[in-house]
Amino acid sequence: MTKADIVSLLSSNLATLTYRNRTARVAVVAWYVPANMQKDYLQNEKADVLISVKEAESVSSRFLSTLRVPYTRKTQFEVGVWLLDSPSYARGEKDVLRDAAVAEVQRIFKANPTYGCERGVRNDDHVYGKVWVLSSIVTVQSITESTT
Repeated sequence: MTKADIVSLLSSNLATLTYRNRTARVAVVAWYVPANMQKDYLQNEKADVLISVKEAESVSSRFLSTLRVPYTRKTQFEVGVWLLDSPSYARGEKDVLRDAAVAEVQRIFKANPTYGCERGVRNDDHVYGKVWVLSSIVTVQSITESTT
């Protein structure tokens, strides 16, 4: 399983999210520098919600036998849900949109367990200049087993 597989899964299975009585614009991308992602997609208003996928950690276990070398590979992916908001506004609408986007990511992985299972969600909201960065990270673990 690669981050491109996860990006493809999320892109093809995301349900429509609404924001201020219209369809929210959602972009799903492979992870790169967070400040660039925010600028390219959110500050330039190409998307209301940015979903990024990053391969966080990978652990392989090998068990030697006479003729075969089976292994188990556990890969953790971090699926980030990002939104920007102005600190002068009440954060209710954006928080609701973020919660809906996180719930949608969770729903997709529950419906497609072969891609991985959710391990946890953490929020990392912070101020960047004069804007609020609303960020939630969904950690997903994918397990690949081989007999050879």
